Amino acid sequence: MWEVLQLLTVLTGDSRFLETMDAAGEGGEVRNMCEVLERIEEKGIKKGMIKGREQGIESVNMLNARLIQDGRIADLERSVTDSAYQKQLLYELFPEFRKQK
Repeated sequence: MWEVLQLLTVLTGDSRFLETMDAAGEGGEVRNMCEVLERIEEKGIKKGMIKGREQGIESVNMLNARLIQDGRIADLERSVTDSAYQKQLLYELFPEFRKQK
């Protein structure tokens, strides 16, 4: 398996193949390419989840700042406990969020 990953690294110039194999020490030996792909996919999902959380925090902070700026404190208070209302406010105040679904 190591040889295949080395070949892929050389052919593509992408060291992530070998990094996946190096990470195998943490989770056990990789026996086939399906396991390599699963590890790569899992790593991508984790990165996506982290990025999504960061974007969510940023969006809520933008919303909160805008509601405070506009003096809409009651809306701010409600949005803290009502996620559907929070989403409605995001779409109202930042229409570009509709396109990011």
